[in-house]
Amino acid sequence: MLRVSPGERPTRRLIAIAGPGVMALLVACGGAPAPKATPVASMSAAVSTVAPAATTTTAATAAAAKATAPSASATPPATTTPATTPTVAAAAPKTTPPPAPPAPSVTTVASSIANFAFAPVSGSAPLVVTWTNNDTVEHDVIFADASSPALAPGATFQRRFETRGTFAFSCSFHPFMTGSVTVR
Repeated sequence: MLRVSPGERPTRRLIAIAGPGVMALLVACGGAPAPKATPVASMSAAVSTVAPAATTTTAATAAAAKATAPSASATPPATTTPATTPTVAAAAPKTTPPPAPPAPSVTTVASSIANFAFAPVSGSAPLVVTWTNNDTVEHDVIFADASSPALAPGATFQRRFETRGTFAFSCSFHPFMTGSVTVR
């Protein structure tokens, strides 16, 4: 809301509204002194006719200021901001990451369970072992940390070994059947 007091120069407010940027806002709000500005070509003729010739306020200038000053319900004149061309940064060249190192090839070994015995198993890490029950009775493959289900004749069980070492196993149905997997 803009009001002009009887002792105030009306051009101060009008120039501040038409002025650029933050300074215009500060002047309109009373936060900073009015800059010494000269009327611009885009300002209306009312701005130059409202300004009093002297610094003293007379009844005529107060009446002219009142006539041209916006009322409390009036919308202040729109201000324009100079158009600027946005600066677009050049796109960075596309770079592709280096290819991932190839995964180590998996060694696959088949092991037979036959005649109540396990065939020896060894290979390089990572190692996948597939046991096939080629016997006429059920067997299983029991490790300290994992085990297979009961393997009927012809059934298979598979386990993957990622680390090097020797892993012992046995058959829970036939405790004398033992074996080990050696991973290099």
